[in-house]
Amino acid sequence: MSQKKTEGLLDELERLRSLLKEEKDRSDHLNQHIPVLTDLADQEDSRQTVAVLNVKGDYQQSHPQPPTLSPVIHSGVSESELKSRLRKQARLFIQEIIDEELVRVEAQLNRELNHYLDHLLDQMPENLSD
Repeated sequence: MSQKKTEGLLDELERLRSLLKEEKDRSDHLNQHIPVLTDLADQEDSRQTVAVLNVKGDYQQSHPQPPTLSPVIHSGVSESELKSRLRKQARLFIQEIIDEELVRVEAQLNRELNHYLDHLLDQMPENLSD
């Protein structure tokens, strides 16, 4: 029983090792071919093909006041309706987070319980009829 378990673990370890090596090779290969936007760094106007934007100046002109957290009431929409919409969207978001965490927790619990079961089975005597 222990020999089969060890062989299975070694096979699984080797499979994981090869998978991680493939992933590393794949990511190393991708990292070698990252394009560089030299046009943005090139100060020569004749060679520059991408417009340089003054983001700070454009933002200050279009938004003279900093954004505030004061509620904005849209015409025709009541505050209670806005709260209802927000509550509905928040509940959907919360449920999405819960669903993602449940998958992670379930996998972890499954691993721990299977490990504990294997531990208990290893402690059992080989011959139960004695």
